Amino acid sequence: MRKVLLVILALFLFSSCSERKEEGNIFHVAITQEIPNLDIQGSSSRSTRDALLPAYDTPFVLSDDGSVIPLLVSAYSVEGDTLEMKISSGILFHDGSVMTPRDVQDSLNRWLSLNKNISDALGGARFHVDGESIMIGPVRGAGNLPYLMAVSPDPPVVMPSKVIEELEDEHLPVTKVIGTGMYELESFVPGKSVELVRSEHQNFDRKPAFESLVFESVPSPSMRRLGLESGRYDLISEVLPEDVPAFRANDKVKLHELSESESLVVVYNKESGVMGNEWMRKAFSLSLDREGILYSVFGPYGTTLDTSYMGMGDFYNGEDPYGRRDLEEAEKILEENGYSGESVRILVPDMMNMEDGAYTIKRNLEEAGINAEVMVRDWVSFLSLRSSSDSYDVFLSAYESVPLPLLRQYLVPGYPGGFDDGGYLEKLYSAEDEESLKEVWKDAERYFFSTIPFSVIGHYGTIYASSVDIDGLDFSSGRIDFSSIRRI
Repeated sequence: MRKVLLVILALFLFSSCSERKEEGNIFHVAITQEIPNLDIQGSSSRSTRDALLPAYDTPFVLSDDGSVIPLLVSAYSVEGDTLEMKISSGILFHDGSVMTPRDVQDSLNRWLSLNKNISDALGGARFHVDGESIMIGPVRGAGNLPYLMAVSPDPPVVMPSKVIEELEDEHLPVTKVIGTGMYELESFVPGKSVELVRSEHQNFDRKPAFESLVFESVPSPSMRRLGLESGRYDLISEVLPEDVPAFRANDKVKLHELSESESLVVVYNKESGVMGNEWMRKAFSLSLDREGILYSVFGPYGTTLDTSYMGMGDFYNGEDPYGRRDLEEAEKILEENGYSGESVRILVPDMMNMEDGAYTIKRNLEEAGINAEVMVRDWVSFLSLRSSSDSYDVFLSAYESVPLPLLRQYLVPGYPGGFDDGGYLEKLYSAEDEESLKEVWKDAERYFFSTIPFSVIGHYGTIYASSVDIDGLDFSSGRIDFSSIRRI
């Protein structure tokens, strides 16, 4: 039956190929995750960011060599514990209005409200207008703020103040996309598609080649693959390992294999149920065949077997005492603590082969004598269920890599699962420089390893694929620069 469906799908895609190619000036992207709303500030989803970021700009961006470049900021300075940013003049929003310091102030303050880890790092401080400048201070680590704004997975995009003022609560999703980016929103079908069109107001003398960008949510890897091969899509995200050999042999397809960019993580529900016991989390972690789990999800491509929270790099700290597989030790812990056979509910989204990883985990647990069941849900349902502490015992998810522990998405008090930081986040926020931050992080990660709020399975690199006739795709900053792509 599946083969029949794929044949029908292929015929549909090929029939639409000529129509798509005639459009020529439209860039079609197949993304994995559904986009539930238009709030890029409140989402760390790669799909949401890819689809909506072309409509916005941020105060700072990273150059090719990793240095910070002002964008919506014409100049900035750090005096002690205070950051001052002079706002660029003459920047136009999509509605034709001129960007003001107050727009930047309100946008950045909402960004802080939606990102508790960064807000806590600043001690609750907020931005304020001072003439044509934006100020914040006194704050700890004021000199690090431009870098944080440039690299945050939750981008501090700037929008008109009126968009935020229309919300009953600033934590509610924004319903209008009005930015300063080179593209503006044309249409949005929740969970299905986003279309952006080239804005008539082009700041920074940008001249994007494509008239419009269309992002379609395509959870099925087969549909993404067939869509690229047939010409329906110019770019697809989250290429599965089983498709890599065929794409490498296809001279009409170009692979973009990013370096390690995400982590596969088990998050434990400490608030209720059997995983509220530290001994159970230890037994669970010792049951995991991490290499087998990574292989079941990603195959042989681009994975690193490592259980550190930050992965390899400046904040790498060595070994997790419960990051090895030891069934004998796991069974001993279960016996000593009177495990009575409760079933562990594993919640997982139906994307990127992660359900295969969840079923591998289920087999791992059963080999240690732990009963388990897998709950596969679509992305929106997954997000809803993980917020309810009585709906799951663990969930499996992917998290984008970040340069600093302060930006790690799940290291936030109140994160689903009942994370408790043990007071270490405050110490991280108080670190005066990078060296002291590294020392504090060593102690913090040792504490997290011992209490096991999470188990990192390993790290991996995301793979995109594009049509060979698309030139200028650049993933070096983790974000696609849509001003440089063109069809050749």
